[in-house]
Amino acid sequence: MSEATPRPSIYGESQASILFAIQNWFAPMIIGLDPGHTERIWKKLNTVYWNPTAKGAIDLALHDAVARARGIPLWEMLGDFPIAFRSGGR
Repeated sequence: MSEATPRPSIYGESQASILFAIQNWFAPMIIGLDPGHTERIWKKLNTVYWNPTAKGAIDLALHDAVARARGIPLWEMLGDFPIAFRSGGR
């Protein structure tokens, strides 16, 4: 599960169009594929023009699925540190 914030005035995508694109175009072409093979999945996603918000939500969900399968938080898989960000130049 992921989030997809519609920005119709920027990308031209609405909540309904994002859901339609995922359910009718993207999900059928990637269901059953290994979520860790993101390059292979992106080749398939890019056969459909535009829809950046829908594709971004799928990308986030793929990375989250891989992290969950590894039993680690996504931030850790992406190489971040478990400490809170400190501001103030220290």
